[in-house]
Amino acid sequence: MQREIELAIGQGERCFLDSDDLMDLRDLLEHVKTSDVLLLFQTKSVLQRPWCLLELLEAKRRGVPVVPVMITGIADRAFDLPKMRRLVADLEQELPARNPSALQLLHEHLGDDLSELQRVITGVIDAADATTAVHWNPGAGDNE
Repeated sequence: MQREIELAIGQGERCFLDSDDLMDLRDLLEHVKTSDVLLLFQTKSVLQRPWCLLELLEAKRRGVPVVPVMITGIADRAFDLPKMRRLVADLEQELPARNPSALQLLHEHLGDDLSELQRVITGVIDAADATTAVHWNPGAGDNE
């Protein structure tokens, strides 16, 4: 995926892809701080991953634009907007059922009050609907 993104953004430009380039999770938020843009690949579980939530929060805190990328062509891994809204609205109850260690990690980084995170993620979700998101089908050919 990193190669395709770098080809799309132009010769000589670098793309940091956390799943490929990250050697130490402690460096993750530093990479977000120095980014020009953060792409949110809307998958079924992206908002259940605490480090993804922390990346989105850090991007918003630093004024780094978040561009939602709606993944198409993979129905079983699709981003479900109503489910994600419920998850964020009741994070303390919903997240442990989906990712047992996630809530503890969020509290370790943000303290007991997760309201800022919930506000930010709700805003990201509101901006990530089908009309504003970039659409990407990873199984499509170059001419699609």
